[in-house]
Amino acid sequence: MTDNQKPIYVTDPSRAKALAEYEKYVSMTPAEQRMYNQENGKQNFTDNGGIDMENVQKVAEIKAQAREDYYAKQSAIRQAELEAERVESQKFMQSYDDFVVRKNEEKAEQEIAKAKAEAEVQIERTARHANNLKTEDEQEKDNALKDMLKGLLG
Repeated sequence: MTDNQKPIYVTDPSRAKALAEYEKYVSMTPAEQRMYNQENGKQNFTDNGGIDMENVQKVAEIKAQAREDYYAKQSAIRQAELEAERVESQKFMQSYDDFVVRKNEEKAEQEIAKAKAEAEVQIERTARHANNLKTEDEQEKDNALKDMLKGLLG
């Protein structure tokens, strides 16, 4: 059956009626089912008290077909539920994958920024050392040491 085709128990009114009746029967309690069977069993007798075997056979075939339709419908419902669960799981996994990728990208960007900052500091140190220049902190430290030595040497 393709997606565009509807099941026969939807398109055939007699099958739809038999299915609806079977669904109603399945939802009954055992006591209600016994009463239903007793009431409907009366139609299998002829006017002179005999059993109408043709009607019994016809009713049995209708019930068997209704059972098949019922289980086909239940199977279709379950398949639709499973498909919905699969799609939901797939969406969740995709969103989790996206989250992991975002977190990895953020971590990489942080590591790159840290490495760049460290590299800039190292480049500045190397350039200052090559040109015999000192940072403000180094200059202050040197001045403090010079003043201390002047104070000691007097």
